[in-house]
Amino acid sequence: MQALMLLIQAMSQNVALCCCALFAGGACYVSLVEQPALQGNRNDLTAAYLLLAQPRPGIYAGFFALVGGLTGIAAGASAGSHWWLAGGVLLMVAAVLQLGVLGPQTRRLLASVVNGEMDGAQEPLERLARLHGAQSLLGLGALFLFISRT
Repeated sequence: MQALMLLIQAMSQNVALCCCALFAGGACYVSLVEQPALQGNRNDLTAAYLLLAQPRPGIYAGFFALVGGLTGIAAGASAGSHWWLAGGVLLMVAAVLQLGVLGPQTRRLLASVVNGEMDGAQEPLERLARLHGAQSLLGLGALFLFISRT
């Protein structure tokens, strides 16, 4: 029984760390590269980017955050580590933010692009930038907790 718990702990820690690193890297890229580029470009370039790139990156980010959060919680429960539990909870909050808040916001912005209403898109883009920044901080915080306790 002890060997099985150690195996579950090691596997869940490795999966959580890998998913968290992929999520945090993607979230930081969106916050530091994509959002400033979208806000600095003309409306036609923003519209073209949103039509071509969405919604796949959000689905992948939500998947990595969800799997990383669940396996981080499993790692914390099997090892009795509060740090892994906290990191898993942070990733679960990031997953909820991605799937429950950012996804619908992006779909609304994409619908306005399809309808040709890009004139009022600056405020939703700024709101998305703030939400992506919060998501990046959550991912980096979870990654720090996972790395510091590995």
